[in-house]
Amino acid sequence: MRRCLILLSVILLGGALVGCEENWNRGECRVSFSFGSLTRSGLAEMPDTNDFILSISDKASGEELFRDLYKNRPSEITLAEGEYTFAVYSCEFDAPAFDTPLFGDIQSMYIDNSGAHIIFMCEQLNSGLKLIFGEDFKGQFPSSEMVLRQGEESLVYPYSEERIAFFNSGKVDILLATGEKSRVLLSRNLEPNEILTISFSVDLTDVTGVDFGIAIDTGRVWVSEKYVYGKERDGSVKSRALKVSDLPNMTGSEGVWVQGYIVGGDLTSSSATYAAPFTSRTNLMISESQSVGSREGCASVELKSGGVRDSLNLVDHPQWLGKMVYLKGNIVESYFGLVGIKNVSEYTFN
Repeated sequence: MRRCLILLSVILLGGALVGCEENWNRGECRVSFSFGSLTRSGLAEMPDTNDFILSISDKASGEELFRDLYKNRPSEITLAEGEYTFAVYSCEFDAPAFDTPLFGDIQSMYIDNSGAHIIFMCEQLNSGLKLIFGEDFKGQFPSSEMVLRQGEESLVYPYSEERIAFFNSGKVDILLATGEKSRVLLSRNLEPNEILTISFSVDLTDVTGVDFGIAIDTGRVWVSEKYVYGKERDGSVKSRALKVSDLPNMTGSEGVWVQGYIVGGDLTSSSATYAAPFTSRTNLMISESQSVGSREGCASVELKSGGVRDSLNLVDHPQWLGKMVYLKGNIVESYFGLVGIKNVSEYTFN
């Protein structure tokens, strides 16, 4: 990869700033641009800088004043005095896609009579994810496929795929899909400039643990990890029940087992009751600690009308307070302001 320094030279004349024909007649400060480059061995190939997208926006209003390929820029533009956002991108990136690394940089600067010189350091802004499937994994799930999900967007990742899938930095869910059914195997938070490779294999024993390794070069951060199906807590069976601390990264999972101590009830959006008597049969709260005095680190549990509510509610069963319980349900991002478990279909006490 070529590491690219993008130089933006700002030349101020007379006091005010900018202009390019009708869109740029906003002042008398002329702005010119230039690229410089720094090559390092072992780094990914940088796109031609002439094909980068150059964008300049008024920071206060967010109005984009200029957007075009760098090679199509005017030889000179002028701006009025003020604060601007200057950005360069190697491509448009709006949704997860294969083989689409996004290089660039974004900087803000106040332009005044003193002049300015901006240096853009182009790095990979998005994140990459590559999956490798062992023959044992493909044999265990021959009719399934992986789906990578970020927010409302998703990308199918077939067993035969060899390309890197790119995402905006942040949480990505990795789902195992079979027909119309799918469940989250794991979730990872990807950092900008990171390429994460996960190798999938199978071990259906109850041994817990995950093999993990890291490899880093001088450009992008390459991270390698082994995911052994049946060894990581994934909620697929009671013996691999998720803990409360796992739940924020497992939202959207359905029909998974969760374990925790019952520590309270009578939930509202900002409060809970931690000792009997209780007044609500519709919810309770669990934690990894047996006794708590605040909602921090807890998860909320919906008790729908029926046998689960009749058996678990703290109004009729205050003796459950402090007991370890295993619940099978769906993980939601928020229920009474906490990560939650809804549609509980099964439960058991330790």
